[in-house]
Amino acid sequence: MSGFAMIAVFGGAAVGAFFTHDTAPPPEWRLLVVTGFIGGLTTCSTFSLQVVILLGRQAGGWVPGAASLHLTASLVPTATGMLMARCSSGPAGGHA
Repeated sequence: MSGFAMIAVFGGAAVGAFFTHDTAPPPEWRLLVVTGFIGGLTTCSTFSLQVVILLGRQAGGWVPGAASLHLTASLVPTATGMLMARCSSGPAGGHA
């Protein structure tokens, strides 16, 4: 398993563990822990939490759209950044 995959698994497990309490944490804690600490580690955990919450609310019809939106919102900027880097490095990807 790659380091990235290990971080994604750890982040997802950490978010899941944080939300297994009988009462939901206050929004401030959710923002700090999930978006701040764990989200800083991996955005995959935040995405996973949102999809699992939709499933828990029996809003499964929204899951494909939410998953597609998150994936597209991640892949498109990554591909754009790579393309911009290639274009700025000159012909044939060489360094100036």
